[in-house]
Amino acid sequence: MLGCVAAQLQLQTRRPAGNRRPIWFDIGGGTGYNIEIMDKLVGVGDFFEHVFLIDLSPSLCEIARDRVKRFGWTNVSVLCQDARSMHSRAQTADLITMSYSLSMIPDFYSVVDQVTTLLAPRGIVGICDFYVQSIVDISSRNWTGGSINRHVNWLGRMFWRTWFDADRVNLDAGRRDYIEYRLGTIISASERNYLLGGIPYYLFIGCCIDAETVQDPKPGSPALSAVDSLERYDSALTESPYMAPQEYQPVRPAIPVRSKSYESALVNLSSNLPLPASFYQHHTWRTTYSDLLPKHAQFATEYIYAFNWEDPAVDLEILKLEPDDVLVTITSAGDNILDYLSQSPVKRIHAIDLNPNQNHLLELKCACFAAGLSHDEVWKMFGEGSHPDFRSLLIHRLSPHLSSNAFQFWLSRVSTFSTSGRGLYAASGGSRRESSRNLYHSEHC
Repeated sequence: MLGCVAAQLQLQTRRPAGNRRPIWFDIGGGTGYNIEIMDKLVGVGDFFEHVFLIDLSPSLCEIARDRVKRFGWTNVSVLCQDARSMHSRAQTADLITMSYSLSMIPDFYSVVDQVTTLLAPRGIVGICDFYVQSIVDISSRNWTGGSINRHVNWLGRMFWRTWFDADRVNLDAGRRDYIEYRLGTIISASERNYLLGGIPYYLFIGCCIDAETVQDPKPGSPALSAVDSLERYDSALTESPYMAPQEYQPVRPAIPVRSKSYESALVNLSSNLPLPASFYQHHTWRTTYSDLLPKHAQFATEYIYAFNWEDPAVDLEILKLEPDDVLVTITSAGDNILDYLSQSPVKRIHAIDLNPNQNHLLELKCACFAAGLSHDEVWKMFGEGSHPDFRSLLIHRLSPHLSSNAFQFWLSRVSTFSTSGRGLYAASGGSRRESSRNLYHSEHC
């Protein structure tokens, strides 16, 4: 969680609007260990304007003060107080974190409300905690950012609730529900700690519901409001003239073409719900979809093609693409798409595939370029098909450039790029054994 929020903040500070050092509130920070970890990631003394550690336990706060003194952090304050009274500091926070503390707070509603009040317009919230939840709880929600590993079976829900209740830790599913209701989801992921019996825990990276987002940011470009982002997002997906530049005024259709993402967002806004998670991404690469629909769920977590079989040079020779062309193509592994862009830049490419995992693969490749990975790092991943530290790379470098769905997918499949295994091309992809029916669906979506 700390690695993901650090990556988000580092992306913001590289933008023109991010010239002010961020302020961090660590709620339920205990002994201050989170600050020590963050110091290794970004350097607390230079990166943050100020850090406030808030905890209700005097003994833990005392240990935290000793840690602050030992590391010589002059911009860290330890506050022994109730999280519900944080407003007394009269500060807004660019980062708010809660590490395994929300499940220990009985009155969690007021604390989450306090977080939304304190958070700066472009601030980031990072939460990591235990949970138990059924897939039924989120079956009709489009704002939770994906459902991979989300379901905990009946026996697991009963066992872990009872186990944690002995230590006065409450795993009520309502805690996670309320977080996702009050904040926009940037990244959400569910994991298990199998070393300790398979304890379910989740990672949440969020922002204000009406956050000013910067999608496909360009140097010097201003932040966009939620409404402006909604229109721009819709225009990108539909090639609608609705948001065309002022100097170009085509005849608008009587009924504008709208994307499914736009329609989903309108439903949410009318019900006072957060926008779908895709609207809080940093890029407009991924459109809103439900991974619970049978047509997508049939592929589970397997993609079919790890690389393209076709020769893009032949395509380019025939298509003769121009800079104003808009291309619609099946995603497959995305190699052809990237080749088109490198050889003959076009206005836009719409990559479509019935199997969402194929889009996860293309999104990972796009994220590598957006994050500025070196040629050596990209070659290890997609040339050799393995990377010795892919999990760290995913969290610390690639996570800000991935949708929540894609991040979850690759977090659950870090072994794909394992150097001890067979790698991306020999051990993954289903073209060697998938039925002809699934192959047909992938190619004829």
